[in-house]
Amino acid sequence: MRWLRRAIGGLPGNRLLVLAFHRVASAHDPYDPQRASAPLFARQLDALAAFDVVPLDHGLGQLAAGTLQRPSVAITFDDGYRDQLHVAQPMLEERGYPSTVFVCPAFVDGPNLWHDRLLWAFREGQAGRRVKLGDREEVIPPELVARRQLAARCIDRVKSLPLAPREAAVASVEADCGAPSMPRLLLDRAELAELAVRPGVEIGAHTRHHPILATCGNDESREEIAGSRRDLEQVLGRPIRFFAYPNGHEGRDFGSREVA
Repeated sequence: MRWLRRAIGGLPGNRLLVLAFHRVASAHDPYDPQRASAPLFARQLDALAAFDVVPLDHGLGQLAAGTLQRPSVAITFDDGYRDQLHVAQPMLEERGYPSTVFVCPAFVDGPNLWHDRLLWAFREGQAGRRVKLGDREEVIPPELVARRQLAARCIDRVKSLPLAPREAAVASVEADCGAPSMPRLLLDRAELAELAVRPGVEIGAHTRHHPILATCGNDESREEIAGSRRDLEQVLGRPIRFFAYPNGHEGRDFGSREVA
């Protein structure tokens, strides 16, 4: 964790480093090596012991006021996976670390996220099956690494599509791959409600369907942003104070329209 210590240790006093996680798996997955495993996540959390780990509202408020005396860290998670509740949260509570979890309400009690569906389709699909990717046709290879590379190419091609074409493309690939049914990865309503009352947890909004907002029309973009807040407030019965942009690259994935 030297990179983490260097990154935080190099911050001047009034700075806030926001760490963004997604899934925390119980064990390392060679098909999805970028996903943090529980042992790796534990080591990352332990590396934060020398710094101030603060709630996001506290960190942002102190940052705006110029009163952060030491380099501070806020921990966040995107998308609302089940392993946030069952794997990551116990480790956070053990260390007394707060976190903010950004959730897309359309996937609570709904389908898995589109990129997870593509990963599963290529991982579990039948070797030799032909898959149409836009104007190209690919063949599912037998090797795990080659399947992961094919999935990455497909995700890259689909990522920036508007919502309806994206869903159609994902469904087409799933049908071509012939994979078995996928297990549920995301929180359901009961799990979300349980997570929301755990010590140190704040729930934030992350749009309804996780689009690239720059591809949405004005009304659709507004509804994705405002609607995600409204939906989560109805489920949880409490105010939703924070929002995270899907993908998060300013100028490419969102701009002044979405900020306004």
